[in-house]
Amino acid sequence: MRAILATLALAAAASATADDLPAARVMIGSALAKISTAHKATVQTTGWEKLNGRTIPTRVSTTAYHHEVDGTQRIYLEQLVYRDGLLIQRLAGDGTRLWSWDQQKLLYSSTSYQVEEGPGYSDTGQRLFKLAMRWSSPEADFGLRLLAQAMSVPGQIADPNKWNPWLPTSRVTVVGGTIDCRSTTPASSRLLYRLNNVGIQWHLNEAELWQQRPAKNGVDETFWRAKVYVGSIPPDTDCTFVPPAGSRPRAVERSGGF
Repeated sequence: MRAILATLALAAAASATADDLPAARVMIGSALAKISTAHKATVQTTGWEKLNGRTIPTRVSTTAYHHEVDGTQRIYLEQLVYRDGLLIQRLAGDGTRLWSWDQQKLLYSSTSYQVEEGPGYSDTGQRLFKLAMRWSSPEADFGLRLLAQAMSVPGQIADPNKWNPWLPTSRVTVVGGTIDCRSTTPASSRLLYRLNNVGIQWHLNEAELWQQRPAKNGVDETFWRAKVYVGSIPPDTDCTFVPPAGSRPRAVERSGGF
């Protein structure tokens, strides 16, 4: 594992000096600012995964928004993860607690992320997204990370000068409004960010991933396309959670520590 992490770090450092990463950071920073000022956004990801010759369709909906309640700014989240047409996981951040629901095992858990006052108050959104990224399925990671960069703190974005592609070992090329990220470590991958320029601001429309990995029976593959809807959330968004009939809490509540 340490060798893999070292390889990723070296490749990421190389990409920062050998390609169009600085230009990509300007574009992504502008797009994140647009999401941040809208205070709500949705990332809809659809695709498939080919494992041992079997193709499994995947779909993820990730929604986040800010809302003031009794003078306190709160952040809400809902994420739905489907595999092979079935809901397998739901995350719900209700403004105070993050809930995780395992549809297959009928188990749920939760932990608090909202701090009402004190030095940790401004870190509420960061805690929510860190927890969600730890609890979520791998296919759900892209949408969470994108929204975390734009919405962890109301009115602020992550430092665009430190932004790296979702594939951190990528070589980055910018052509027009497309950021093309290619990597061979740890798998052969290509990730495209497609943006359009509106006035003086960039808007991220979608991202698309292709990935191939060696497997015992040939090659496993992953493909997904993530569409970004700024200032919009699905009408049926529900960030509350009520344990379904027949469900059970996990034996130990998940910790909020990092």
